[in-house]
Order: sequence, then structure tokens, then C-alpha cells
Amino acid sequence: MSALGKWLREWQPIAIHSAMLASARPEAIMGALGSSMQVAHERWQEWAVQQRDLITSGKPGIAAEEFDTVAPIRSPRHPQK
Repeated sequence: MSALGKWLREWQPIAIHSAMLASARPEAIMGALGSSMQVAHERWQEWAVQQRDLITSGKPGIAAEEFDTVAPIRSPRHPQK
């Protein structure tokens, strides 16, 4: 993988997280990512678990409420796991 490709992949979970919190449609995320929602969710979850568990100055990287909002969204119809 090229250095640019690796760098872009590292930033994707943050963009996915922001888009889902902004009520972006899963279809739009899949189109921008060029992959399935399952792939988007896997990339987001790997990042999000680390951020949720990261405590800096007494605060998590992402709030539990944000994690809980985005976590169940897996497909255009939003089925739960």
C-alpha cells in the first residue's frame, strides 16, 4: 500500500464517525468510501474502541454516547448486530 493510501485509510474512521453523527445516510458513506457499510463499520469500530477506552485528562477520546449512537449502524436499513 502506498504511503498516501495508508494515510488516507488511517483517517477514514474519523470521517465515518463524523458523518454518522451528522446523520449522513449509510449509502453516502459507502459511496465515499468505495466499500460496503460492513467495511466502514469494521474500520470505524477498530478506531472507536481505542478512542472510547483512551482517557486523557480524565476524558475519553470519544464519549460513550457517541460510540453508542454510531455502533449499531451497519447497513442502509440500520439493522442491529
